[in-house]
Amino acid sequence: MYRFVSKTDFRSHLQLKFCPWELPSILEKSAINYEPHLLAHYLYDLANAYHSYYTSSKFLVDDNNIRNAKLCLNKATQYALANGLALLGL
Repeated sequence: MYRFVSKTDFRSHLQLKFCPWELPSILEKSAINYEPHLLAHYLYDLANAYHSYYTSSKFLVDDNNIRNAKLCLNKATQYALANGLALLGL
């Protein structure tokens, strides 16, 4: 049976330095302090970390939970990058 994987599981299994679910807190900090560059730096770091992860990781593994977690992380990263870039007008 499929079980949902928590954020902690994402970090421990995928070992990403920058994670897509940090976007809301970065947006809040950026907006409160009128510092849009924080969002730009976060998106750059997220894209860089994801690129390293993507080139060194296998996605189609035997463990369904790990495979699904990795595929969900792909989609979450896609959404974070797309929404963040749209907010910057790019």
